[in-house]
Formats: sequence, structure tokens, C-alpha cells
Amino acid sequence: MSIPIITGQWTGLSYNVHTDDGDVIIYYKSNEPTNTGAFIKYTRSSFIWEDFGSDNPYSFSTTGSTSGETSLFNPVSVYGFHSDSYSRLFEFSNPHWESNPQPVPPSEPPTGTEGEDVSAKAEISPTGGEIHTTYKYLAWDNVTMSPTSDFTNDEVIYRRYGVDGYVSHSRYNISYTQSTKVWSEAPGDYYPFSLNSVNHYTSSTSTVFNPQTIFGYTDTGGLYVEFSNPWFEYIAPPPPIYVTRSGRRANHNFW
Repeated sequence: MSIPIITGQWTGLSYNVHTDDGDVIIYYKSNEPTNTGAFIKYTRSSFIWEDFGSDNPYSFSTTGSTSGETSLFNPVSVYGFHSDSYSRLFEFSNPHWESNPQPVPPSEPPTGTEGEDVSAKAEISPTGGEIHTTYKYLAWDNVTMSPTSDFTNDEVIYRRYGVDGYVSHSRYNISYTQSTKVWSEAPGDYYPFSLNSVNHYTSSTSTVFNPQTIFGYTDTGGLYVEFSNPWFEYIAPPPPIYVTRSGRRANHNFW
């Protein structure tokens, strides 16, 4: 399949199939068939377009304006941009676009070390905050640049994902570390700006330990997102310490 480029600096060129394994298609730019740096990738099972080379395109968008995205979910049109972030290199119509895309789920629910079904931890639906009706968070594989339910890595990266399928820039990422039970806003450099286990901005910090509910804030204190922690673990308090009467000095005064 050849995909003609219809606008941008590469108008008149096309993307052609380099390899196709039945799920993943690698495309090359028609005037540079051996330049792997310009390769791009489409995955049928996830409906995601992404960069596959080290050269331009540097970022993608679903419109003619740059948005800095490194991947796109089921766009009608694909726009690619130069590393300067504003020069449009190409636009093409997505030949794989689907009106009702249904990403292929894992064949079997992934399980944790004790047979726990951890697939429910792969998607987080916010219950409050300014983005709760328009975005959710998906566990993200930074190698394949796609949603995942594989939690073999200690740190689980969550990426903001629009209910319309729009994949946000990595600057919105948050993370959870399984060994420490700590959530962090540090993977991203934008919102949420800070986190808390209670809805109180002034005491919020960059990390929060094992909260039942997570509150994330903007840099001005607005509630950006609220969601229930799918990794929450009940930690029993230590048992009380009793002091026996035999350990006390006897009182021999009688009144």
C-alpha cells in the first residue's frame, strides 16, 4: 500500500510499505527507501501511528497545528512535523481509519504474582477534577509506545488518554512504583503539578504514598484530576503495646 503525501514540505512523495507482519506495518519515505530514520509505524491491533526512526518526523498531530505528540490513535488524517516543532513535513489520509475502533485486548487477563487479575489496573477513569469527563489514564509501554497490561517493570507509567482516543504528550505522564507503593507526577513536566491523598492543595507534594484516592493539582491550586487508586493496599497498624502491672512499682500506702 502506498500512501500519498498531500500537503507539507514532502508533498508529492509517499509512504510505502517496508515490512508487514500482519499487525505491525513499517513505512518508508518513497525518496529514501533505505533511510530507517524516516520510518513510521502503524499497528493494526491498537490503531496507533507512531514514529519508528531517529530522524524526522519528530512529532505528529491530528490537525495542521503541531501538538508535540509522538503517537496518534486512529486519526482521520496524520500530520508530521520537523524537529523545530512548527514546520509541517507531511499530511496524509489514514487508510486504516475506523469509525468504531476496538483495540484488541490481551488474549488472557494478565495476572500478578499471586494469580491476581491486574488488567483492571491498566485503565484509570478519573472521578473528579477538570479533566474527568474528557480524559483517562492508560498504563503505557514506553518501548512499544502503546497501552499495556504488562506490569513486570517495577515502575508503571500512566499516560493521559482522551475519551475520543487522543493520546496526550508524555509531559502529562504520571507513575506508580510497585515496590514503594508511591505515586509520582515526576515522569511528566506539566499537569498534574502536585499530588495529595486528601483534597488539599497547600499540603500537596510531588509524590504520595499508598493513597486510597489521588488528587492532582494545577500549578495554581485547581483540582486537575481525582481518581481511586487501583493499587491501594490496606496496611494493618502495628499491634498495641501493653505494659503489665508486674512491671510497675508497687504502692504500699494505704489510706
